[in-house]
Amino acid sequence: MQLVLNRKLHNLLLSIIMLALLASIMIFVFYPSNSKLGDKFGLAVALLFCRYIGLFIGAGLILLRLLSIVKNNSTLIYIFAGSLNISLVGLSLVLLVSNNMISPVFNAFFFNMLIGAIIFIDVMVFDSKQFRL
Repeated sequence: MQLVLNRKLHNLLLSIIMLALLASIMIFVFYPSNSKLGDKFGLAVALLFCRYIGLFIGAGLILLRLLSIVKNNSTLIYIFAGSLNISLVGLSLVLLVSNNMISPVFNAFFFNMLIGAIIFIDVMVFDSKQFRL
């Protein structure tokens, strides 16, 4: 149990570092934009692109986990998908509070929150061998 928990926390730390690198690269590449649509347009498009990537990867991994194709819930890609979805929801909440995002766009991030929560509940509560259909 201790080894699995250490592996999960290690992969969580690695996924947070990868998310920080991804965010740094996105800010460096896409901000400020030279578009007529505004300085933040490129960053907004990249955020929405990451939203769909997080949705598809997270939903696919949950489906593979439910079908028992992915038996181990402490893999890096599984934890990274949950971290990506939760961080996208956190970023969208910050943008909503700072009046940089409108409410209907924020509501679109609900499924990211749901997928991220399902993955993190699976990772932190259930053991790899414990989940069976």
